[in-house]
Amino acid sequence: MKVASRVGTLAALALGLAGLTFPAASVAAPAATARIHVTGIERDGQKTAVEAAIYGTDYIPIYTSGKTVSVPLGSAWIGAAVLTTGPDDTILSTTLVVRRVDITHSETIDLDARDGKLVTFSLDVPGATDTGDNVQACVGGNFVPGAPIGAGSAAGTLYAAPVRSSDLTFGYASTWQGATASYLIGGQSSGGIPSAPVYHGRLSQMAQVQVSFDAGEVVGGYEDASLQSTDSCGLSGAVPVAGSGSSSTEYVSAGTWTAAADAYRAGWQSTHRFLAGHSYAIAFGAAAWGPYQDFPSVQADSIDFFPEGPISDPDQVSSTCCDISTIRLYSGGRLLKKAVLSQWRATRTFQVRIARAAWYTMDISAQRRVPGMTLPAGLLSARDSLAWRFRAAPTSGLDFLLVPVTAMRFVPQGLNLENQALPGAATVIHMQVIEPRALGFVSPPRHAVRSVRVWVSFNDGKTWQAIAVTGHGSAWKATVDDPASGFISLRSTVTDSAGDSTTETIYQAYAIAS
Repeated sequence: MKVASRVGTLAALALGLAGLTFPAASVAAPAATARIHVTGIERDGQKTAVEAAIYGTDYIPIYTSGKTVSVPLGSAWIGAAVLTTGPDDTILSTTLVVRRVDITHSETIDLDARDGKLVTFSLDVPGATDTGDNVQACVGGNFVPGAPIGAGSAAGTLYAAPVRSSDLTFGYASTWQGATASYLIGGQSSGGIPSAPVYHGRLSQMAQVQVSFDAGEVVGGYEDASLQSTDSCGLSGAVPVAGSGSSSTEYVSAGTWTAAADAYRAGWQSTHRFLAGHSYAIAFGAAAWGPYQDFPSVQADSIDFFPEGPISDPDQVSSTCCDISTIRLYSGGRLLKKAVLSQWRATRTFQVRIARAAWYTMDISAQRRVPGMTLPAGLLSARDSLAWRFRAAPTSGLDFLLVPVTAMRFVPQGLNLENQALPGAATVIHMQVIEPRALGFVSPPRHAVRSVRVWVSFNDGKTWQAIAVTGHGSAWKATVDDPASGFISLRSTVTDSAGDSTTETIYQAYAIAS
């Protein structure tokens, strides 16, 4: 009865409306704009072209390099680095200028470097010299954020025009070079660009960071490295790279920094908290590389595996090209699927549909390959393998549920910058049982580690011998009695209380120095 009554009411309403007319649906009018041309005024009063950024409250930043652009009416921040040049176009100074303006009509807006104050840095290290200074302004508040407005120049030639505003954060950095170390002074302040941008670096307020670029694992050599402040308006500084098998000593302002490095078809980064007066070590390319980043998952009725880095640096979040992986999935002794996937050709996906709860084994064999390059003889961690045994079942949701397997992270101690141990040494291996975690994936149930077994091979995996291990939970340790020459391969099996297990093998994990 209620349904019939509702239908009748709707029919009557429709008949009543049929004879009426309505105005057309309103459409939002385009925002009113003005034509804006941004120019700079050099410190000597001369006009100059600038590459400017315009920030508004309801549009993404607009970038212009000397051309007139259409800008919505309203409040805006406009900024640029204004260069002052000499008669032969030599750059005499650089000034960071940022202005708050109300755009009401078409006009030319000047950014005047003559208002700039000299940005100065000092460091209490005798003999150290300032090799370059940088500043930047980061726009926030109600304004749509974008890339910072930055300026950089040699010591004594960098200026910043003061402006007070809670919308702006000011970042600063200065790099220095001493006889045996480099120095990076960095920080930020809120409330705008200060009227007295003077900064004093004190060694007692800095952390010592030993950065090494280890050889043996990396193909093609290192290209560059940096330390980037994680502050909201933080800057970065370059870390000197003298090549594979080298290291450099850095002193940096206390705080949180991201260390990054690039090499041929490879990149690494890791984030560290540095305390004043403390010493730290960051190693790029340290042994032993292995399968530390990727784990299989279950979604609905499918087991999925997305192998992005089956051979990767244990100390960093890394991307290293390339490898060919052979992946097999078994259940009850029956091969369900085999695939050979090349990292070079496309994003890799391994998927197998499952119908019921069962025990499964996934075998992975990965071998490094860099297109267009012959791998160097004696390349470490050139291949590895995994055998995961786990119980899985179809799920009712669409979430990716990681399966309860692990990976073993091997970190040999006391190796040189070539990832080599001394002949006949006793090398301590720190080991970490890594549980699967990934952004956008549901973590699996946690099961206690029941046993850890480790083996070592001195003949590239032809024969293996067990070695003693100590530890509990995720932290374990073993000692390898190194031979007089050659390479050391490592293998482990981790079994949890539910019966899930992982057997991992890294061939030529580290070398013996000749």
